[in-house]
Amino acid sequence: MKLHEKIESLRNEQNISRQILYYRLKEIFGEKAITYRTLERIEKGDTDGTSSSLHQIAMGLGVTLKQLWEGTEEENPLIDCVRRYNRKKSRYTYNKDAYAEFFTGAHAKFLAGELVLRPKAKTIIEQDPESEEKFQKLVYVVRGTVICKVNDKDILLRKGDSLFFYSHLPHLFLNPSSIESRCVVVQCPRHI
Repeated sequence: MKLHEKIESLRNEQNISRQILYYRLKEIFGEKAITYRTLERIEKGDTDGTSSSLHQIAMGLGVTLKQLWEGTEEENPLIDCVRRYNRKKSRYTYNKDAYAEFFTGAHAKFLAGELVLRPKAKTIIEQDPESEEKFQKLVYVVRGTVICKVNDKDILLRKGDSLFFYSHLPHLFLNPSSIESRCVVVQCPRHI
């Protein structure tokens, strides 16, 4: 079974139309929800969809990404290359001054990307679910300085510094400087 067939199958099992699934995505993700046309193209197999699009669809169907991929032909590719020019397709925008572009494709069991913080920018507070699977994040500063606020504790990181923490703790990132900061963020297991 192909991934787009699995998505349609899961939707049909729940006895919901594509339109209803789209309304669910709008309720969950608001303005950041994928468009109806994108949902339609993914479900028809016209496009593979980005990791963030597939994450939204999984959330709308009430399954994990792992469950979405299970039993599909695409489940375990040995090689998954994400080209630099395609990273913008899997961009997550916090606001006009803070965004993340993901390095990993939809098949990886972890999530890795570059977080870009323009001067004085900050992200929203994030908190991964607390479950049997312990979600972990690693932050490595490539340029500038970043303050990681984890569980109300401020940790200043400079170029070359790294930080590991369990991401079920509330956290956000901010750039205290007047120059752009960039860091690599790795999350395991994958959760957006």
